[in-house]
Amino acid sequence: MNEVKDVLQRARDLISKGWCQKAGKLELPGHAAPLYCTVGALGSVMRNTIEQWDLMTKAEIHLANTLFDGTDKSWEEWYAYVEENHPEYPLDMLTRDRWAPKMLIEWNDARGRTRDEVLAGFDRAIELAGDGD
Repeated sequence: MNEVKDVLQRARDLISKGWCQKAGKLELPGHAAPLYCTVGALGSVMRNTIEQWDLMTKAEIHLANTLFDGTDKSWEEWYAYVEENHPEYPLDMLTRDRWAPKMLIEWNDARGRTRDEVLAGFDRAIELAGDGD
């Protein structure tokens, strides 16, 4: 299994036990496992260490490409969304490696989004990641 696929699978496993919006990770009484958002799960898997930052970025970009180029908005539509709703972010900084996390957060936190949709997005990204390195 390649590294990106492994990261995505491990993050998906966390979300399958509990998913949330508007927070990276929530630990609630009565829940056996923490609840994770898309980026929170990826960060938890990678533990946000400097050594693993490149791999986490690759996993975020792969998931974002799958979601936005495949089943959701195109990158151009997301750029327009960010320009309209977040003018504090300079558009010349919009590169996939910097914006994948922001766009994944927006996608995860979208009104009406469900855990099943998030898991399906991970499943598709895992499938497209293949088995090669």
